[in-house]
Amino acid sequence: MVWTTTPWTLTSNVAAAVGPGLRYVKVRQGESIFWLGRGTVHQALVGPFEILDERAGSELVGWRYRGRFDELPAVRAGFAAGGAAGAPYEHVVIAWDQVGEDEGTGIVHIAPGCGGGGTSRSESRSGCPCWRRSTRVERSSRGSASWPAATSATARTRWSST
Repeated sequence: MVWTTTPWTLTSNVAAAVGPGLRYVKVRQGESIFWLGRGTVHQALVGPFEILDERAGSELVGWRYRGRFDELPAVRAGFAAGGAAGAPYEHVVIAWDQVGEDEGTGIVHIAPGCGGGGTSRSESRSGCPCWRRSTRVERSSRGSASWPAATSATARTRWSST
């Protein structure tokens, strides 16, 4: 479960950052299975859950995952164009010492093309591409933005250790 304070940047996600010295748990809650920081479990989850596995953040580094918006045409095109090495890009888990458990899930969404510190952090340490993808924001008759599948500050991703 990835944390962000800027949900409008989720379509530009290229990496997820974990604290290498933190502990992470794989949990089952209902039909969903996901990872989050051990110290965030009680603030991030509501209701019953089961811990299935536990690992150090350093063990998650390098894992690949599918992003929530990977099927959007702009996302597919950006990933096909490749990362810094020129090969097709995949989402990757990277280490970042500043990831904490005071808020969120202990896993931080990285979208370097959207500004902030993510650009240098993701490109220099992991070869993540830096691009800005955007999706059109639809406005309803009341003027409020409609964000398909991005109505929360968290997004669930599926990780594999391959």
